[in-house]
Amino acid sequence: MAYTAFNPAKPVITDTRLSVVDFARTNPVALTHMVLSGGAGNLAWAFSKTGTTKPTEMLLSNGTERLRWTLTWGGTGSNYITAITAAYSSNSGGLYDTIGTFTFTYTSDELSGGNVGSLALANLVWQIGRTLDVIGDLATHAALTGTSAHGLGTIATQAASAVALTGGTINGASIGLTTPAEGLFTRSSEQYNTYTPGSGAGVTVDWAKGGSTITNNGTNVLTWSNVPTTRIARHLLYVTNLNNSTGTLSSTTSSPTGGNPWGVSGKPSIAGATLVQCVSIGGSTFMYAPLYRAV
Repeated sequence: MAYTAFNPAKPVITDTRLSVVDFARTNPVALTHMVLSGGAGNLAWAFSKTGTTKPTEMLLSNGTERLRWTLTWGGTGSNYITAITAAYSSNSGGLYDTIGTFTFTYTSDELSGGNVGSLALANLVWQIGRTLDVIGDLATHAALTGTSAHGLGTIATQAASAVALTGGTINGASIGLTTPAEGLFTRSSEQYNTYTPGSGAGVTVDWAKGGSTITNNGTNVLTWSNVPTTRIARHLLYVTNLNNSTGTLSSTTSSPTGGNPWGVSGKPSIAGATLVQCVSIGGSTFMYAPLYRAV
């Protein structure tokens, strides 16, 4: 079945009665189809506009005919169309006759009134404004930096069972300080200091790292720095003796009153290499114990 498209040139007075009746029936039907489909069917109207994101004019051209929308922008953030004037020209835009002016008013970003012309047009201009709002918000958001700006929050705001750290680094964080708990690790590795004192020289051992290596030269007196003062802490010493001659270690800081901080064996006499575990209780009581001795 052949479709009878809209024919703006029909009917004319010279048409037969039958032809007039046919066009009087088919043209309104075709117009209905054009409205429902949102297009002009067989009419080749070319589109153009003035402006980009917020055009001031939209134009349809078909031969010498012109249909024009003149748009005014305003409302919240100037993102909303506040007026559209529709006009028609039959002489290639030389002269326009106004079809009508439609106005739109807003409360905040909600369409609240105006001479909207049609429900479809009202919804269209409102959605255009809301879309431009979203585009602007996304551009502003993308330019921000930092976790709070992007709503990421902190680990403290997440459910404990939902936080999984599978990579990256943690610097300067006290783990288990508020709510202490057991730590289970596959492997733990710590940084260490390297000391090479001269013969009989003193060594200040920095407990900010978990261990130290000392090349022992004669009797070296150890003192401590950065020892934690509110908990039990350990520091592992790996001591090697220069030229494999016998040397000893001494400590002069905060030894406990009475008793021997080195234990019943006394200070280790080092020949070769010795691992010594140093334990501090509350930053004041120290105990030292050779763990492994190699000669």
